[in-house]
Amino acid sequence: MRRRSARGTLSVWAAVAGLWLVVIVAWATQMGLDRWVVRERQSDAVAEYYRSREPAIGTVAPLPPEDIDGQPISREDSTAEDVLLIIAGSCSECAKNKFDPARLDLSSFSQVILVFTSSVEQIQAAKLELPEHVRVVSDTRGELAMRLNAYYQPRFYLLDRGLRLRKLQGDVRGASNWYMDLLTKGPETSE
Repeated sequence: MRRRSARGTLSVWAAVAGLWLVVIVAWATQMGLDRWVVRERQSDAVAEYYRSREPAIGTVAPLPPEDIDGQPISREDSTAEDVLLIIAGSCSECAKNKFDPARLDLSSFSQVILVFTSSVEQIQAAKLELPEHVRVVSDTRGELAMRLNAYYQPRFYLLDRGLRLRKLQGDVRGASNWYMDLLTKGPETSE
């Protein structure tokens, strides 16, 4: 019987361990890269899906003829120059941590339309804190939000007096922070 030297045994074990290390690293790398590639493709596909649903500039916003108080939402005969439409989501107390329209400076807009997904009762209570020129619309089923592709909320839209879309928040066709400029500087300096 031949005895292996300690040195030979050690080199065999080192070779086997090295081979296993290479196999494990290759497997881990392949698993990680595959998942990363799949995730990247999925996020690209999701982004493309939402981009394909964006309303076209010039499209008339599909708003109801009246707000929750029965007041008409202005159209062509309006004196409104810059109309800010905000798909605001819920108007519950917990949602105010995310978006509180009463804290926005809406005075630079001739008309503001807020669309809430809450019940009319909740909206009526929240409406007491808003300026008078703000029109409030209820969209409890989310149909208006879907038609305007408000896949995140709040989402801001700038409309003309005919309620045609001029700009939308997050639109890849324009600057992404135009709505922040409008809220801080007013519509006349943003164009």
